[in-house]
Amino acid sequence: MSTNAKNIVRPEFLKNFTKNIENRVVLVQGDNNYGDDINNIIADSNSSINSIVQSINIKCESRQIPYITLKAKVGNALDKDVRILLRNYYTQRVYEEKIKFDFVESNDISHLIDFLIVEGFKEITISSLMLDVELIIDKDYIVSAITDIILDILMFNSYSFLQKMDLQQRREFSKNKFEYFRQEKLPCFYDCNSKDLVYYSLAFSARTGKDEFSVEKYILVWDEFIKAYYPKYRHREKTVKAQIEQHVDKGELPNNYYKRFYNKPQGAYLIIRTNKERTPKIHRYINSVFGLSKYEYGKIKIVPLEKFEEYKPMFENLDVSAFKVVNTKYRPPKNRKFNE
Repeated sequence: MSTNAKNIVRPEFLKNFTKNIENRVVLVQGDNNYGDDINNIIADSNSSINSIVQSINIKCESRQIPYITLKAKVGNALDKDVRILLRNYYTQRVYEEKIKFDFVESNDISHLIDFLIVEGFKEITISSLMLDVELIIDKDYIVSAITDIILDILMFNSYSFLQKMDLQQRREFSKNKFEYFRQEKLPCFYDCNSKDLVYYSLAFSARTGKDEFSVEKYILVWDEFIKAYYPKYRHREKTVKAQIEQHVDKGELPNNYYKRFYNKPQGAYLIIRTNKERTPKIHRYINSVFGLSKYEYGKIKIVPLEKFEEYKPMFENLDVSAFKVVNTKYRPPKNRKFNE
């Protein structure tokens, strides 16, 4: 099978055709026993996160939610992309103290989540390493918990006005999410009895099982939280031109393709395009969608996002690529600051 990312068939197939992808890191000491090979944990987490992001993108017509490439890094060096420390009782104390010291001294990491692997637990509490929060978590829930942490990072980065926050504002934002959780008495999949946490992922309140997550509830909780704490701000999506620049196959689209959206109503669309022959048995269906008498490679069409479920069989095996576009007439002012 091709190793080109856009040719790999996977459940989160929309990721194949966008460059709107964040990069984050899980830090580990080494070959400690985490219940599974760390690479398997990261691979399962990537699939879980991006599958949920794809579902959010299909239901969210006002914003582009970025996807993620999550990686594991062995060592004790923190950097701006490290968001999770994975450890257990075998992790050396000197290693933990190094992480603790570096995080306290850091000026470019908004938050760092401490995962302590302990059999039989799934608890959120204050970090013994003075990181933002500690998840005492059974190995069977590692992927679920990583998913919930990273989802909130991606949701945060989908709002234009939140991206402009400085480090202190981002940390205050995390505190606000925990305050909102307590005030609204939201459910939490994990045990959470602490009253003064400085971090909370709203995904904790949308998870209903180890492998079950309510996308609808997650979108609603985020919408209500933003309305409650940031009512004066409005998300402004990038221009269609800027969005199309993030299309993996942008070079195979006609020049100035963004102009095709000028006369279309505001809303979310898919740019769909026939790929090289993959599944001949659905060619007849593809031909009917594109108005073809014979299958052709590289035919392009714009369809409303609401057509996704109808056309999904074409997308799943990459017979037809699909790229989401949010059509807006907005042109953001230059050098706008968050606190204006």
